[in-house]
Amino acid sequence: MNARNLRYIRTKNSADAISLADSKLKTKNFLSIRWIPFAETYAILWSQQELNNFSFGSVKSNSFVIKPNKWSQWKWILIVKKNQETYVIQDEEWTEDEIRLHLIDILHGSFSLHGSSDTVVIEELLMPGVDFVPYCDYGLADIRIIVYNYVPITAMVRMPTIHSGGKANLAQWWIWLWINITNGKIISLFQDKGVYTDVFPQRYGWLKDKIIPFWDDILLFSSQVQAYTKLGYLALDWVITKNGPKLLEINARAGLEIQNVNLVPLASRLRKVEDIKIRTPEKWVEIAKTLFQTETIPVFMDKKILYLKQEWSVEEEKITISVDMNRKESLVSQDIADLVWNGNISILTSSYVSVPLQKYEISSSSYRQVILWMDDIKDYLINPNSCIAQDRTEISQKWTQELRDFDEAVYKIGKKINLSSLLKPDNYFSLLDAFIRNPHGYNPVFTYHFPSNEKIESIRDTLADLTEKSHQFEQQEALLARLYREKITEIESKLWLVEAYKNEDFEKIQYFNAELFGRTDQKLLKIAREKVFEMKRNDGKDIIILWKILSLDEIVYRIRMYFETHNIEEIPITIESGNLSRMSVSYGREVKIHISKNAVIRENEINAILAHEIDTHFRRYLAGAETGLKLFQYGTGYYLADEEGLAIYRSFPQLPEGYEKNAMYLKYYLLSTVDVLSFSETVGLLISLYPEKSLESIFSDAVRLKRGIMHSWVKGISWITYQKDKIYLDGYMRIKNWTEGGGDEQKLLYGKIKIQDLEIINQL
Repeated sequence: MNARNLRYIRTKNSADAISLADSKLKTKNFLSIRWIPFAETYAILWSQQELNNFSFGSVKSNSFVIKPNKWSQWKWILIVKKNQETYVIQDEEWTEDEIRLHLIDILHGSFSLHGSSDTVVIEELLMPGVDFVPYCDYGLADIRIIVYNYVPITAMVRMPTIHSGGKANLAQWWIWLWINITNGKIISLFQDKGVYTDVFPQRYGWLKDKIIPFWDDILLFSSQVQAYTKLGYLALDWVITKNGPKLLEINARAGLEIQNVNLVPLASRLRKVEDIKIRTPEKWVEIAKTLFQTETIPVFMDKKILYLKQEWSVEEEKITISVDMNRKESLVSQDIADLVWNGNISILTSSYVSVPLQKYEISSSSYRQVILWMDDIKDYLINPNSCIAQDRTEISQKWTQELRDFDEAVYKIGKKINLSSLLKPDNYFSLLDAFIRNPHGYNPVFTYHFPSNEKIESIRDTLADLTEKSHQFEQQEALLARLYREKITEIESKLWLVEAYKNEDFEKIQYFNAELFGRTDQKLLKIAREKVFEMKRNDGKDIIILWKILSLDEIVYRIRMYFETHNIEEIPITIESGNLSRMSVSYGREVKIHISKNAVIRENEINAILAHEIDTHFRRYLAGAETGLKLFQYGTGYYLADEEGLAIYRSFPQLPEGYEKNAMYLKYYLLSTVDVLSFSETVGLLISLYPEKSLESIFSDAVRLKRGIMHSWVKGISWITYQKDKIYLDGYMRIKNWTEGGGDEQKLLYGKIKIQDLEIINQL
């Protein structure tokens, strides 16, 4: 405790920062405008006079919370439920006069940290979201996270019990659950001074290995809060509602009890991150996941996985193999036994797991199968599902090994020039904080992680080598070589654009923006301008047609239902801060759906968004994978305009009648307008178009429009704005004209291709 106070709290937490944390109201006001989610405030009472004039009838809910602003213990918080003329608090009836007496005690400082006068806060009673309800049988559970040097270092769930009076604080009867920082999984339980790791008490066995919902978002929010408050050593308490995580409080003097549940000394973790210097909250979270994977690795981590039923092969002959826990020996059909020598059978799964059979009997069945018994699989883990793995051998054999190696090389060099990543500012969150403090006349200097000059030259050399190799392909593969050369040219143009932004070479920025995304069509610009002004007139009407805003829980639920009804294997879903799109799909090491925490998605547009992202982008990705070439899986050269145009075209039938989606027109209009505006002037334009948007959303939109530029006060130079957003309208009009002229949109589902590619694809 002394070491914590002297080494961390005293040196890392300034008096001003601690003062902010001690006032729950100041904390809430400060962080809410930075888009950290909290419970809604119903009323604030600063004095006896305000209390005398206050009417409980003004509280818009029959359930609410009363708490001191400077409370230090959970027991001072009242959870109130109105019951006709009386109020129920902890199963006891209170009159309004009794509650008012309690509020007088709060105002006089009876429950404050230092005994000084205090303020009454009346706010929303947070209700747990569907995935968090099981933790809250006897009151609202919360999640505590300790953050140091911006890195989340340890976390636990504090779960109330029947004995704790509905509260999770550590001074009463409680249960603590240690959370694996890496993945949000519960890995130990602390109760009555005992820690359970391998086996939990029977009553709480269901908690073992449960995953905390919205885990990545809680980690990211926690790192952001520390960056905003400048508290170097910080604890945060979260609860998960139907609208995602909400912050209960922050604590500048977090206790050390968390060590009891995780059995890991806090000091050892603090020392690990002491001198780390990282740029962004996303990286802080990534470091936490890397450093603080659970210290004890389960004994089964190195075991390989078998399924109850899946495809296997014996000497390249396909068979079906299943697992029967009740058999006394394995069973092998006669035709398989005939394939092996000396009675030794070793089975190789389609996922390259090898299983040697120790003891088996031969079946006369004509059905080619193997049934495994327990002794043969004692060193494996069993997945209780069927898994029929797709055999890609036939697909791969369509192309020579030389072409497949070439295809892989083009894909890898293309990944190094990811414009969306390279042109997103590294200092986004620190600039956001400064912007919120003073949004008027603010023109930030953006920093980017541009590649070094040496790396740029190395990539150029590789692209030149690949271009030369492409001329060596013959016959059918010579057709594909034309597509590869176009892809290489596109990658080169992206590299030139990145270098131009790095050097603030405005002439080259203009040239390569035009090379990649085309020139502005003046006829389309005129239409876009008219649509924008029409949008302003019909704003209220559109909101009525699109109906209510979905909560994050509802968005995630609708996505999962979409997977289920379309028979698609579920994709991981993440809720992110700083995401510049409402919803997007990424295709990195694993496919993920990303939802912005600020996303406003309404009931009657969610199906159109899913048709856009899943039924077009993801479907074309899967179809491209079926070809066996990454060129079609990740995109041919200059495919993106047709990709986005097709996605918009296919999404429109899912929108309600009478509604026209104007986003692509707005993007086209804004790109033509903000070139001559500074960042601060762009903010002013966005506020006039979206008066209802939060400052964080306005900042995010302005950054999206001005990304790539370092000095955001630069203005009056046409075509230096990153022009990607114009492709949506360009692509949509091209797809619309093509299909109305007799083009078959189903042919564009071959992979991530453009219309012009069909000429070559039809010949393959």
